[in-house]
Amino acid sequence: MNKKIIKFKLPEGGEKEFTFWYGTGFLGNVIELTDFTLDDLVMSIDKNPFKYIPMLMHESLKYGFERDGKECPYTKLYVHDLIDESGIGSAAVTSWVKGLNSSLTKDVPKEEGVKNDKEDEPKKK
Repeated sequence: MNKKIIKFKLPEGGEKEFTFWYGTGFLGNVIELTDFTLDDLVMSIDKNPFKYIPMLMHESLKYGFERDGKECPYTKLYVHDLIDESGIGSAAVTSWVKGLNSSLTKDVPKEEGVKNDKEDEPKKK
């Protein structure tokens, strides 16, 4: 499954776990919403993470509800508040970004002539 359960501090106090989804459905929704290519999307996250990480996290959260045939009860502003409460560099946000990066690079064919870092490592016996 391409999902990640992450615990966030809540703006109204306490903590709660949220389920975020990755994968083709989520990415397809984001590309359609933003009209970005995948490369544009990655560059946008690098250029302005304060705008795009919350937007992407909301779409990821919303996609999980969509998969269950439900309406997402959380707004994009609520996700901004979750991030503000926990911090953009918090373990929760960092974990989500790592999951996104993994979903973007999983099973991507290797370019010819480009070495993988693991190829440079000595083999263990």
